[in-house]
Amino acid sequence: MLGLGVMVFFAGIYNRYIYIDDAYFGEQVYYFLTEGVVKTPSLIDFNGGEFKLFVYHKLHIFLGAGIVKLFGWSIEPLRCCTMIAFILLAFVLYRHIDRYAFGLTKVHAWIGVVFLFINPLIFLYGYTFRPEITVTLFGFLSYAFLYRHIEFSEPRYFALVAGVFAGVTFLFHLNGLAFMLAGTILLVFKGRYRSSLIFLLAAGSVALLYFWDLWQPGHLETMLYQIKNWPDDTTTNYSSDTISGFMMNMFIKLSKEQQRFFWSYKVWGTSVIFIVTLLFFFKKIFKANRSLVIYLFFLIISLNVAGSHVAERYLIYYLPFISILVANGIVFADSGLKRFPQIVFMGLFAVQFFFVGNMMQTILKKNRNYPEIHAKVLKSIPDKSSLILVPYEFVFNGISEYNIATYKGIEYYEAKLNKKLSKDQFFERAHQLGIKYIILPEGELEYENTSIKILDDNRGGIDYSGTKYQLFNQNESATILKLTDQYYNK
Repeated sequence: MLGLGVMVFFAGIYNRYIYIDDAYFGEQVYYFLTEGVVKTPSLIDFNGGEFKLFVYHKLHIFLGAGIVKLFGWSIEPLRCCTMIAFILLAFVLYRHIDRYAFGLTKVHAWIGVVFLFINPLIFLYGYTFRPEITVTLFGFLSYAFLYRHIEFSEPRYFALVAGVFAGVTFLFHLNGLAFMLAGTILLVFKGRYRSSLIFLLAAGSVALLYFWDLWQPGHLETMLYQIKNWPDDTTTNYSSDTISGFMMNMFIKLSKEQQRFFWSYKVWGTSVIFIVTLLFFFKKIFKANRSLVIYLFFLIISLNVAGSHVAERYLIYYLPFISILVANGIVFADSGLKRFPQIVFMGLFAVQFFFVGNMMQTILKKNRNYPEIHAKVLKSIPDKSSLILVPYEFVFNGISEYNIATYKGIEYYEAKLNKKLSKDQFFERAHQLGIKYIILPEGELEYENTSIKILDDNRGGIDYSGTKYQLFNQNESATILKLTDQYYNK
C-alpha cells in the first residue's frame, strides 16, 4: 500500500504545475540571493514589501537561497527540499512509534506512516516550496524529546533540545509559536517546572534570532505595519487594538477552528478518521497516550490563538500526532471482539484513498512544463526592460530576464479596496502602475488564473476595446496586450 502510494506520488511530480506559493516564496529567495534583500517587487504597492519585506519565513527563505546557490535558479530543487523534509518526518515518526509508543509494534509504526503519507495535503504540499512540512518535522522532533524526558525520565537536556527544535519552527514560520506554547504547557501540566523554564528559555533564545534585522530605527514599526495591513485576512487576533478587542477576536477565531478540519476534501478523510478514533476509543487512547493527547489539544488551541488565520494547510502540523492516535485506535479495533470498528476503519480508509485519488487527478490534469511555456510566451516581447503584467507563476523563470509585475499585486489592491475591479478600472490600474504589456493566460496556460474576476470570467474573450491597451500578440498559450504608443511615456 505504501509502495503504491509512493509510485503515485512520484508520478505526480514530473512537470508539476507551479503552485502560487512556489512563486511567492521563490521570488523572495531570488532577490535575497541576488540583492541580499528579501522583497517582492512583482507585488507593486505592497505595503513597502516591493522594497523590503520584514514579515517573511526567514529560515525557509534562507534555506531556499542556499539550495538555489548550490543547484541554480529552478523550482525543482526548492520543491525537493520539502520532499526531503517529509521523508525525514516519516522516518522520525516511524522510529518514535516503534521505540517509544506504548503498545505499538513495527506493524503499527508502518500504519502510522501510511496514514501520514496517504493524505491529499501531503500529496499537494509534499512537493511545494512551503514551510509547513519542515515546521512539522521540527515540531514533532520537539515533542519526541519532551516525551522521552517526561515518560522515560531522560535528563533535562532533553527539554533543552526540545526547546531548540521548537524555536527553529518559529524561524521557519511564525506559527511555530504554537509548538513553543504547547511544549511549555505540557511540561507545566506534568509538574516539570524547571524543565518548562529550560524549554522556554531555549525556545525563546532561538526564536529571538527572527528579529535579528529589526534593531535598526523604524524596522520594527515597519514590520508591525506590514503585519497589521497585510492584504489577506491573516493577522486575526494581532490586529486588535485593545485587550477587549483581542479577547473578542480570540473567541470568534476559536469558534471557527472546526473549519480547519472540514475545509475541503483535502482534510475531510483525516478529520473523520481522527474523530471516529476518539469516539470509539478515547478512554483507552488517553490512558495510553496521556502526554500526546494533552500536547495535541494545546497545540490546536495555541495555533488558533497565537497563529495566523484558520487554514486547512496548517492541519499538517497535527498529522504526526493524529497518526499515532489512529495507529492506537487500529490496535484497539484489532484486539476487540466487535467487528464494527474494524469495518468502519476499513471504509474510512477507502474513502481517504478516494480523496487522494481526486487530489492526484487534479495534479496530473494541471501538470505540464510551465517554465518552458513561460519562456516561449515572454520571448515574443522584445523589450525586456518594460513592465510586463503576468500570472505569479511566471516567476519561474521569467524573473531573471524580464521586468515583471504580477496579477497578485492587483488582487491585493482589490482586497485593500474591498471590491472587485471593473474592466475599465483594471486597465486603468495597469496603466497607473506603468505596465506596458499584459499577458492574459489561455490555452496551454488555462490553469494559471489571474485571480482578477473580470479577466478569469472572460478568459479568451475580454473586450479591451476602448481601453489604453491593444492587441500585440496571440498564440496557443496567451493573448498579449500592449499599451498604445500615445499613452506610453518613453
